[in-house]
Amino acid sequence: VGSLTQSGGANISFFGSGNLDIKGNYNYTGGTFTAGTGTVTYSGTGAQVVAPVTYNHLTINKASGIANIISAATIGGNINITAGEFDVDDIMTVSGDVTASSGAVLDGGDSTINVAGNWANSGTFEAGVGTVNFNGTGTQTISTSTFNNLTINKSAGTAI
Repeated sequence: VGSLTQSGGANISFFGSGNLDIKGNYNYTGGTFTAGTGTVTYSGTGAQVVAPVTYNHLTINKASGIANIISAATIGGNINITAGEFDVDDIMTVSGDVTASSGAVLDGGDSTINVAGNWANSGTFEAGVGTVNFNGTGTQTISTSTFNNLTINKSAGTAI
């Protein structure tokens, strides 16, 4: 899909495990986005606005340009930055794993990124002045990265 606009009382519902590939902006001002078990992929070649909604899985796969989220968002599954750059400018909560592939960039800016799964960074993590908080209940693996503020706040399990 090119660009997507959701406003007012509009509802977008995912059923099953499909993929919604967005090549433009996802302009969200209201309504309900139901993620189902699917994946939303941002794959445009220019700057992209990432909607502040609750995703199941989120993939950033950009040949060029930056995908940017400027309001709080939740990812119920995994986030994969496979190519390009993803800038996080507000609180992002990830219930699964955070993966940045070789050549990909995750820019934490001044945000807080809450991670309940593993952290697999083969690309570049730009920590900025933000915080990464590991808060899962099981064992969490953290690959080599430079963090500005790192918090491990686990009720159970270990971080390795």
